[in-house]
Amino acid sequence: MHAHLALTVSEAAQALRVRNATLRGFIASGELPAFKVGPQRGTRVSIRALDAFIAERTFNVCHVDTCGQAAKQTNTPQL
Repeated sequence: MHAHLALTVSEAAQALRVRNATLRGFIASGELPAFKVGPQRGTRVSIRALDAFIAERTFNVCHVDTCGQAAKQTNTPQL
C-alpha cells in the first residue's frame, strides 16, 4: 500500500500554492473531490483527484501575431 494516497487540506493547498480557504472553496463548489476521515481527522484530497484537478486546468501559452495566427515561440516578444 502507498504511504500517501491522500493529502490534508493544508498539504493540498501547499501543493497548489494557494491558501487553505481557497482550496476549501474548490472542495465546497465540487471542483475538487474530497472525503472525510472520521470526526477528528478532517478532510482529505486524494492524489489522483489533485492530479486530475491540475490536468483540467492546464493550458498551453503561445504568442499570437497581428494576423491572429500562432507565432513561433521565442524568447523575444512578438510585435
